[in-house]
Amino acid sequence: MQEFHKLVLLKSVRLEPNLSQILKEVFVGLHILPVDLLKDVENSLLSFPWNDDSKYAMLLAQTYFLVSHTTRLISLAASRLNISNSKYHNMLIKHIGEELGHEDILIEDLLALGHKIEEYSPLPTTSLLLHTLYHSIERVSPLSIFGRIIFLEYLCAKSGEKWFKKLMDVGRTSHIRFIKLHIEEDVKHIENSLPILQELSIRELSDVADSFVLTGYLYKELFSDCNTALPKVT
Repeated sequence: MQEFHKLVLLKSVRLEPNLSQILKEVFVGLHILPVDLLKDVENSLLSFPWNDDSKYAMLLAQTYFLVSHTTRLISLAASRLNISNSKYHNMLIKHIGEELGHEDILIEDLLALGHKIEEYSPLPTTSLLLHTLYHSIERVSPLSIFGRIIFLEYLCAKSGEKWFKKLMDVGRTSHIRFIKLHIEEDVKHIENSLPILQELSIRELSDVADSFVLTGYLYKELFSDCNTALPKVT
C-alpha cells in the first residue's frame, strides 16, 4: 500500500506542472477556465463520504453504469473518424484495449461491500452524462470523446494523491480496486492524450472543450447525487 502511494505521489509531482500549463494555454483562447472546474470537482471528490458503505456502493454502481459504456463510446468515436484522422482513430482503438473489463472490477468491489448491481438503477445524472456523450460523438464530433478521456485522466493525475490520502484517512482501505487502478494508470495515460489538444484546430478544440466541461460538471453533480440517493425498491 505504501509503495503504491509513493508511486502515485512521484508521478503526480513530475507531471502536474506541465499538464496544467498545457490546459491553460489551449483553453484560455476559448474563455474556459479548466482549473476552476477541476477544483470544483476535486472538492466534490474529496468531500464525498468515502467511509459510508451505502453511499460508496451507490457511487460504485453509478460508475458501473457509466464504465460499461466506455468501450462502446470509444468504438463509436473511432468508427466515425475519417482516414485523415487515422492517428486519433488508432489511439482510440488502442485505448479500447486499456479499458476492457474495468466494469467487472466495479462489480467485484460492489460485491465485496455486500451489494449486487441489480439493487441499483442509473440516476438521472448518470443517464444524462451517457446521453450527452453519445450525442456529442454522433451529432457534434467524434473527437469530443477526448474531452471525456482527458478530463477523467487529468483529474486522476492532478488529484490522485489527495484522493488516495483521503481514502486512507477515512479508513477506506478495501474494496477500492477500481479507484487504485485508475489513480495509477491514468497518470501514465494523460502523458499521451493531453498533447492532442495542441494539435487540434480551434473548431475541433472547441468541441473537445465542450465535452471536457460537460463531463466535469456532470461528474460534480453525480458525486452530490450519490450522497443523497437510495437503492431502488425491489
